Amino acid sequence: MTKNERTEIQKKSRRSKAVGKGRDGGIHLEGKRYSRLTENCQTKKETLGLHSSNSEKFTVWYSNVDTLANKLQELRALISNASSKPKLIALTEIKHKNKWDINLNELVIPGYNIFSNDLNTNSRGIINYVSQDLTCKQIDFNNNFSEFSVLEIACKENTKLTIGVCYRSPSSKEDNDIKLFDLINHLCMSKGGNLLLLGDFNWPNINWSSWTSSSKSGSELKFIDTLRKIFFNTAYQ
Repeated sequence: MTKNERTEIQKKSRRSKAVGKGRDGGIHLEGKRYSRLTENCQTKKETLGLHSSNSEKFTVWYSNVDTLANKLQELRALISNASSKPKLIALTEIKHKNKWDINLNELVIPGYNIFSNDLNTNSRGIINYVSQDLTCKQIDFNNNFSEFSVLEIACKENTKLTIGVCYRSPSSKEDNDIKLFDLINHLCMSKGGNLLLLGDFNWPNINWSSWTSSSKSGSELKFIDTLRKIFFNTAYQ
């Protein structure tokens, strides 16, 4: 990346936010070991001026669900009982490791539109539920990182909120990690401004309080360096 390109990324990314998640972090719905969904879910609210019936609150739920089908009823119950309904529910590893024979229509949640990456590949799968009172579209990106989904939600005054959802396997190779870094840079170059990045990156040794890593792994350090260079100014655990 040239110096001019990095400068341009920095200009576009000053208001961006990152949500980083290793095996034990992130905005999530994880509960006890037998279930990754629980009533004690954690949420993050952003005031972004979105076009919705409750425009001052934008509540996001994220979870690595490790197979969605057997947790769908629990998720529906959580939504039904929530005092503030989430506007976006981003889920990774929605497929079983060994099989996938479910139609997306079987995973519908009333009041939400459903967006996914290509579930017909060998990936674990990403599904995003977006409240039907929001104007949202899925964006195609020319990047070969193994698993990601990019959404664009209309905000007031002709602004957009771009949401990137990623899943990085613990066995990810260096070339795949480089594609992830390129994807993040590309998102900031082309969709800078209101950018929310969610996912399970499986870098558990990152300390987001100090933006350091206890690991000697080059990929963890490069991930931190990528976020620093593009001025992702917040990371939530």
